[in-house]
Amino acid sequence: MNVRNHNVFERWPLEDKSVQAIITSPPYFGMRKYDIRDVVIGGREDCDHLWSEKGAPDPRTFDSSIVRHHKVNRDHAFCEYGKCHAFRGQHGLEPSIALYVRHAAIWMREAKRVLRDDGIMFINIADTHGERWMGADVVPKSLCLIPQRMQMELARDGWVLRDEIIWHKPNGIPESVKDRATKRYEKIIMATKKRRYYFDLDAIRVEYKKDSLRRFKGGYKQSDVPHEAIPNGKVAHKRTYNVHPLGANPGNIWAISASKGAGNGHYSVFPEELPARLIKCSTRPGDLVLDPFAGSGTTLLVAAKLGREAIGFDLGYEHSRKQKLEASA
Repeated sequence: MNVRNHNVFERWPLEDKSVQAIITSPPYFGMRKYDIRDVVIGGREDCDHLWSEKGAPDPRTFDSSIVRHHKVNRDHAFCEYGKCHAFRGQHGLEPSIALYVRHAAIWMREAKRVLRDDGIMFINIADTHGERWMGADVVPKSLCLIPQRMQMELARDGWVLRDEIIWHKPNGIPESVKDRATKRYEKIIMATKKRRYYFDLDAIRVEYKKDSLRRFKGGYKQSDVPHEAIPNGKVAHKRTYNVHPLGANPGNIWAISASKGAGNGHYSVFPEELPARLIKCSTRPGDLVLDPFAGSGTTLLVAAKLGREAIGFDLGYEHSRKQKLEASA
């Protein structure tokens, strides 16, 4: 499994326009701390960095939405030199939504550089609810609108926001909330560089439902002949449909059960069916698939099974990937 230990906020070791599909799930905002090393994000490359563990710099010179305390992770730090303001910590554990999205824009620009003009990027991302430590970014208990904020960032950078797939998880984890419904879905952003791109719908078609096939055989449509030529003014021709022999368009709501367990030490593991569908519709055999947040390596493993080349980046979880490879052998 080709996974490189690489900080995604630095230039990726890939040539321009070399990747056909990017399929990934970045760390969600404010959810958990992963067992990986901290990285430096943003700031000035020529700065030696003077780190402050106390929190964010003066909001008058940086971002008024950043607060000084973060209940999930207080290990982050900011550079105190001038206007550098580099961040040291983990992506997903920034002290504000605005900073999280700003950091996401860095790796998404690299994704645009390495993606082919006819390629597709799929980003699996979930929302979360606001809490007091998030400051002015969001009202407590309100949805943070993380997927929408990332989509706005992509739109500002010139991406074509082609679709939004809803990953419905029938076996989603129960929640103890009593004033809203339990979350049962996540979003997959589908973005392209150009209006025309490679997409193989036939590779992911599904069987028609029996009720649909029965409905296709009945009914009428308005005749093409002049009205006066139709006896008694009645419509005269059967309705016709283009029923594809390979099946129906699957739609953009996919019911796929989530993987059970902690994924050999990694808590956010794709079920294999999810990246398999994305790979089949966006690539050809031999194409290169990239997962910049490879984690346990599910996307890369599935890509290899489907005859694609695959590469990933991650800062840990080698043991999880090794166990996955051994289990699939």
